[in-house]
Amino acid sequence: MRKILYVFLFILMACENHHEFKENGILVEASISRKEKLRKKKRTLYALYVMYFTDPSKNIKPKKDTLKKVKNVDEILKDMSIQNMEFGTFQGRHLYVNKTEYDKYQVGDKVKIYYLKNDCTKIKLKEDVDE
Repeated sequence: MRKILYVFLFILMACENHHEFKENGILVEASISRKEKLRKKKRTLYALYVMYFTDPSKNIKPKKDTLKKVKNVDEILKDMSIQNMEFGTFQGRHLYVNKTEYDKYQVGDKVKIYYLKNDCTKIKLKEDVDE
C-alpha cells in the first residue's frame, strides 16, 4: 500500500511540474553534447547533457528612445554586424530522461526543450511537457 501511495505522489508532483513548464516555460532548441549513464545504488539514471542559449527576446528590455535619428551609412553597417546581434545566455545542463529517450537520441542531435522564465537552469524536454 505504501508503494502505491509513493507512486501516486510521484505522478501528482510530475503533473504539477509539467503545468509549471507549460505556463512559465520558454521553448528553445538545444544540442546534445554527451550522454551519460549514472549508477546510483541499485538503479541507473540516464542523462543527456544539452547546450542552449536562452531566448533574449523574452527578457525585459528597457524602452527605446522613440525619436527618429538619421544615420549615415557607416552607422547602418555597424548596426548590421554580428557584434550587435543579440544572443541569450549560454547554458549547459544535464537533462535527466528515461531509458527510452536516452536510447532515442544521439550526440549531436537537436532537441526542443523548455526552460523556466525565472530560472533558466530548470529544463524539460518539450515532448515530456506536452504529453
